[in-house]
Amino acid sequence: VTLPNRAKIDSSPFMSIFYVTVTTKDYLVRAWALYRSFQRVAETGRFMIFCLDGESREALINLGFPKQDILMADDYVTKEVLDARSRMLFREYCMLFKSICVEAVFDSQKDVDWCVNIDADMMFFHDPACVFEREKNAKVLLTHHRYSPQMKKWGETAGWHNGGFMAFRKSQTARDVLRYWLSECLKRPPYNDRKNETFNQKIVDSFPNEFPDVVTIPDKGVNTGPWDIDNYTVGHDGNMLMLSDEPLYIYHYQGMRFHTFGLIDVYSGERKERPEVIRHIYRPYCHTLRRAQRELSGVLASGRGLYSPLFSDLSIIRWHLRRIVEGRSNLVVALW
Repeated sequence: VTLPNRAKIDSSPFMSIFYVTVTTKDYLVRAWALYRSFQRVAETGRFMIFCLDGESREALINLGFPKQDILMADDYVTKEVLDARSRMLFREYCMLFKSICVEAVFDSQKDVDWCVNIDADMMFFHDPACVFEREKNAKVLLTHHRYSPQMKKWGETAGWHNGGFMAFRKSQTARDVLRYWLSECLKRPPYNDRKNETFNQKIVDSFPNEFPDVVTIPDKGVNTGPWDIDNYTVGHDGNMLMLSDEPLYIYHYQGMRFHTFGLIDVYSGERKERPEVIRHIYRPYCHTLRRAQRELSGVLASGRGLYSPLFSDLSIIRWHLRRIVEGRSNLVVALW
């Protein structure tokens, strides 16, 4: 059965929004959970998936995901990108495809207005279409980390903007930004030769200075994550999940780790997560992931899925024990 993948895409005569995420077979559970959350809340838009391996594509087809909404890296990758694989960590290599997948959507879809590259470890809570309606003159939309005081130190290495949600209006300016981003990522020295480690994401900070019509959106609730959630109160106003006085549209579950024995580290960084955040933001995500995992279990032949063995590395055990003793542990029993 083909799954519906258009959420009233023609409801606005002025705007069509395409969302695209990059995935591998090992990350497909998260990508599928993201797609399921999009289906639940999106009133406008279309969702596409950019696969780095054939097994992901086959699993999606077996689930009924529309073939025309699957893009394959092999169809768009260049020799320069392939050559970069040997000098990069795999996660860095995957990030090269963020810019590639947006141009792939531009090239393959005639009716695209906005294309949003969105990381797979995220979930929609409400439709963010109003953001695009408001920013009619922008060519590129960025999201700021809006660091909480405890997390602000990461700005120098991780950058002041987050690459998990970036929107591009189909235009020459957007293509120029995308190609500049890829070029700058490819210029980075081999991983083993770097003296001061920074993230590919930090390159995004240069976009507003290098190009016109690049806008950092002010919304708290678009691409919120562990880096800024401590700035806000979290709770419901009727059916709307709110961050202080604004809706939460999309949350980014960076640093979330799943272990065997039903243990989840909701955030593997230095800060301790608040109970209300776990209840309102992390618990719904775990339910969505659980459903996604069940649906994929019958069609994905391999891939690590969600879990990493708790006892695979003694350093992981020591890490968790130290955090428990210090009262900073984010380990919880499975939230589903």
